[in-house]
Amino acid sequence: VILDVLCPILQAKACTGELSAFDLAQSLWAAAKLESAHHRDMCSIAVALAKAAQGRTSEFNPHSISVSMWALGMLEALHDVPDVQSFAQELTAAVIAHADTMNPQMISNCAWGAARMGLPPGAFFDKASSA
Repeated sequence: VILDVLCPILQAKACTGELSAFDLAQSLWAAAKLESAHHRDMCSIAVALAKAAQGRTSEFNPHSISVSMWALGMLEALHDVPDVQSFAQELTAAVIAHADTMNPQMISNCAWGAARMGLPPGAFFDKASSA
């Protein structure tokens, strides 16, 4: 019942740009966890969050980058959605920029999420493997 109240509010805040990078990352993580546990269809909220995060990856710290990439990897039903793919591509650029400050768990979350998203090999995986 609480999700019936919170989800529309979260989606509205994402659509109006009221969420910080941290809020977007944590909400995307929560959506992925709820979706994977089959508690609720979180796909529309996850797409709204990914769309709201586009163009804002420079605001994401290494933890938020890692959490977001992991969440995208978990949201298998969304892997072919253009807004989700676009955000994933932006996150790979953010990983390249921040890999030297990421711990091994963060790097592995990013690599796993990118692989699950089907992102092509290239500079991201090269940087992740050498970090």
